[in-house]
Amino acid sequence: MNFVFIPVGSDGDVNPFLGLATAMQNRGHNVTIAANPYYRPKIERLNLKMIDVGTVEDYQATVSDPNLWKPNQGIEVLLGSPIVLRTVRDQYALIAKLFKEDPNTVFVGGTLAMAVRVAEEKLGIKAATVHLQPVALRSIQNPPVYPRIKFGERWPRFVVRGLFWLIDRGKLDPLLDRSLGVVRKELGLPRKKHYMIEEIHAQRMSIGLFPKWFASSPDWPKQFRQTGFPRFDAVTTQLSEAVEAFLKAGDPPIVFTFGTGMAQGKDLLTASAEACRIMNRRGILLTKFADQVPKDLPPGVVHFDYVPLATLMPRCAAIVHHGGIGTTSQAFAGGVPQVITPFGFDQMDTADRIQRLNVGASLLPQIVNGPRLAETLTTVLNRSSTLAACREIQKHFQNEHVLDDTCALLESLK
Repeated sequence: MNFVFIPVGSDGDVNPFLGLATAMQNRGHNVTIAANPYYRPKIERLNLKMIDVGTVEDYQATVSDPNLWKPNQGIEVLLGSPIVLRTVRDQYALIAKLFKEDPNTVFVGGTLAMAVRVAEEKLGIKAATVHLQPVALRSIQNPPVYPRIKFGERWPRFVVRGLFWLIDRGKLDPLLDRSLGVVRKELGLPRKKHYMIEEIHAQRMSIGLFPKWFASSPDWPKQFRQTGFPRFDAVTTQLSEAVEAFLKAGDPPIVFTFGTGMAQGKDLLTASAEACRIMNRRGILLTKFADQVPKDLPPGVVHFDYVPLATLMPRCAAIVHHGGIGTTSQAFAGGVPQVITPFGFDQMDTADRIQRLNVGASLLPQIVNGPRLAETLTTVLNRSSTLAACREIQKHFQNEHVLDDTCALLESLK
């Protein structure tokens, strides 16, 4: 079978698709990744075929936009910018071309690969949507947490439904009209009344790459299936000599990372270093943006551009991060407490879920400073119930076969 995987987003959004593609290729299928060329070096290292969608300049312009990291403006950058419109057009044109060449090709798109759903409607392609985060799914019974919006546990369902309607009509539908709506009109398709309900899932199959113990709801769509966290590292699972030497030189450190695309993390990284100094703890600051790292780090605090979290987590004391689902799942598997500093998107929902699971705490990035972060970390690290909850959740990751289970679902689309 031919499979085309279309991820959209940062490394945390792309890596799971590369894991699926690698597993599919190992199962004997022909696989292509359609993604931004920013990821070409990583994809080629995995010996996967790639087709460019968009430009490196588009990716860099998006992640460097300071509004991306603000709760209200971030969704506008993500859904309604001219770059999004160009991306949807390019995705659709590529899908149409590949479908014409082989009508049996299966197209697998992420939540933001909106052209996949349009092509399924217009062309009748074989399609599946893969959601990495439960916040992508609407639920009246178990609504997710949004930036600055948390539904009350005992709210009547008509109130929840009404608030969803206001969110859609006041914010999301107008944004999606600028990108998805334009492309639909160009293709002669009618405007959707509720994009987030009608355009978020492929019609035949929608898959959640997160387990039921993390999130589930009886009112999710009938075509929706769940497997689990893929936890695929597309670079390496090996620690460098420098990282290995640091880990062996003292007590397990606290890890601080605020997202692979976070180019405005200077204040948070400064607060992280200060928290380590206050606590007299060793720390690892992870960021590709070295200019964001404080010049004078306290003793025992180091900076690395990249370290594979799957290998690092079991050797750490805790992790402070933005709430990306990939980082969260690696912390779960490593059995370590988490402190989440959510900016927006799915991160507020993730922060809420880790607190309900009693495996960590949350601090809004606007209020993070060294003393407050140190206090929160100290509380989490000294709370025996949290440490016990981390160990219990870690057991879920024994004998997993998430990638193969997901591949089997996708193969059923033949």
